[in-house]
Amino acid sequence: MMPVDIGLVTSIVLVGIILIGVIGNVLTLVVIICYHPLRDMTGMFLANLAVADLLQSTFGMPLIAVSAFRHQWVFGETLCTISGLTNSLFCIASVLTLTAISVDRWLAIVFPMKYRAWLTVERARIVLVYIWLHALSMAVLPVLGWSRFVHVAFLVSLSL
Repeated sequence: MMPVDIGLVTSIVLVGIILIGVIGNVLTLVVIICYHPLRDMTGMFLANLAVADLLQSTFGMPLIAVSAFRHQWVFGETLCTISGLTNSLFCIASVLTLTAISVDRWLAIVFPMKYRAWLTVERARIVLVYIWLHALSMAVLPVLGWSRFVHVAFLVSLSL
């Protein structure tokens, strides 16, 4: 029976997720940019989701993968705070964008005749600005002293 290091397994899985996230979201953005019918309100929301997830994959997850491998946070308190802020920002923006996509599709299905009048490009832009401002306002709270970011040591090992 060989012991399996959970930190090593976690970091390998995270590296795979990072690679899939970067490649998938870059390809999504390329398709939206190159395929003109996707340059509508729904395409704007999909592009925003791809950007938020791409940023999470490139800035947020690598530090977590290294920490999982090393079984501890090795980047210091300042980078812990920055990492917590960016992880929160990108995750909240992603969830809010998924919500906006759901509302967009609901409006298109339930009110097909009024959809184009209700959801204009300008309104979609306002929603996107709101998403990022809301995400930033929530993510910055621990930096301003409301709660705090805490790094957790990866000390768990599993024997199989």
